[in-house]
Amino acid sequence: MGRHAAPSDDEPEVDEAESTDSETTDSETTASESVTVPLGDVADAVRPAGSRPLPGPRGRHSHPDDDDDDPADVAPKRERATAADLRLLRTDAALRSRVVAAIVVPFVVYVLVLLAIGRMDAFAVWVWVPLITAGIGAGLLLDAAHSKEKKAAGRPEGQ
Repeated sequence: MGRHAAPSDDEPEVDEAESTDSETTDSETTASESVTVPLGDVADAVRPAGSRPLPGPRGRHSHPDDDDDDPADVAPKRERATAADLRLLRTDAALRSRVVAAIVVPFVVYVLVLLAIGRMDAFAVWVWVPLITAGIGAGLLLDAAHSKEKKAAGRPEGQ
């Protein structure tokens, strides 16, 4: 007898006489088991509109605390850093223009310096300089905007 052939603790035991009975039944089939429920039991389980269904039987590997849905126990989800940056960029047009300028200006200055010294052939070799400078400038602007937002919301700096 295989591992899945043995009756489970969770499954109700059904006699062959009950399963071949000519009662009207409603069958619910899942991938691992087949349970037959008399229609009378389904009619008793009618619930009001908008209410949540009652929890089903617990599985073999569930824990009694698994279905505690008390919202007071659950900490609010923190916004990820990238999502927070994008939200700030979408909502604050002045910040968006400053960040774009912080990205574009280092590349413009880099090209002007290369033109001035007459070394446009070295463009690809030193392109990391304006790239790093642009990233640092944009990051500093976004960090300043986040700290300003936290102060406005009355939250301490570390949170």
